[in-house]
Amino acid sequence: MKHVKDLAPGVRLSWDDQTGIVWIDDYARGREHAAHPKIKRPRSADDMKRRGHWGPDERCVPSQSFIYNIDRLSIHEPLDDVARQHCRCAGNHATQRWYDFAQQQWVESAPDVS
Repeated sequence: MKHVKDLAPGVRLSWDDQTGIVWIDDYARGREHAAHPKIKRPRSADDMKRRGHWGPDERCVPSQSFIYNIDRLSIHEPLDDVARQHCRCAGNHATQRWYDFAQQQWVESAPDVS
């Protein structure tokens, strides 16, 4: 089941509770952000692995109309990292810095959430 939460005007976080995959739609810029690289179905993860773009043992999960490689991170913009912070896919989420959406800045260490 898909769930939705508005982060800001024109910025909507969505998640798939079956896979834990999170993506963010930025309607103002016409972009979608996610923490993990993805391919549009019907392309196959096996084809990406065979071509050497993804490793042979990397885990891939389908969500929406995409296949996500949950063992890789693809953080290029701040909203990619916000998606990483909310993602619950049991994949790789380790990083040295994170984006503080409220403060609109990169932070070098993870917040203390004791």
